[in-house]
Amino acid sequence: MILLATPSARAAREWVAHKLLRQSSYRANMTLDTECAGLVMLLELVLVFGFVVPLLVPVTATAMLLHALAFEICVQHLGATLKHETRPPMGYLLVSLLLGMCLVVWMFAECRWAGRVLV
Repeated sequence: MILLATPSARAAREWVAHKLLRQSSYRANMTLDTECAGLVMLLELVLVFGFVVPLLVPVTATAMLLHALAFEICVQHLGATLKHETRPPMGYLLVSLLLGMCLVVWMFAECRWAGRVLV
């Protein structure tokens, strides 16, 4: 993400579009909207599988920290923008959380683990 936002990478993309693809009106820009969708996907993975695979929580937290640093660099120093700033879809994430809880209940019931009555 950071490499694609550098001025030399933008110039290379514009050169390819102008010279090879013959699109004279092409202007390379860097938007972070797809990266925001990727962050929501990381959060969803933690909500669904985080109860079952505890190692996933610190790995995802590290990935989100690195994404935040990359966002900071891209926005502050390389001029990237967010075109469509929206909140994460909370209903979608709530369904992911419920699926994660159902997965834990199913594992306790199916494997006949101790404590399945509490779940």
